[in-house]
Amino acid sequence: MKKNTNELARQVSVCIRELGIPAHLKGYRYLRTAVILGITKSALLNSFTKGLYPMVANQHETTSVRVERAIRGGIEFAWKHNQGKIHALRGYTSGRKPTNAEMVNIIVDNIVLTQTKEDIKEIS
Repeated sequence: MKKNTNELARQVSVCIRELGIPAHLKGYRYLRTAVILGITKSALLNSFTKGLYPMVANQHETTSVRVERAIRGGIEFAWKHNQGKIHALRGYTSGRKPTNAEMVNIIVDNIVLTQTKEDIKEIS
């Protein structure tokens, strides 16, 4: 991706805040790191428990179990308070809360598609 890491982190943060996950939750920070890693190292999106969670845990000096639990807690908070925004980002309405993997992939897709649209505008 052409964007520098600060711009990418800002864009991810905005997307997570729009979902209604407050910044004071640990899950917010872990989710932001997971999404950034998912964008920059897409192979990690195929292996959450053996790849992504340990990398996030290493960066935040915690365990992968705590990372998984905190991200789940952040998603639960957003689900209770902003289901509509999750449905909008997902692109369809579902009666169930997204899993951690689904949420990370949904946000990664949203950011990557937004990036692609901006690149196309620059070329035109």
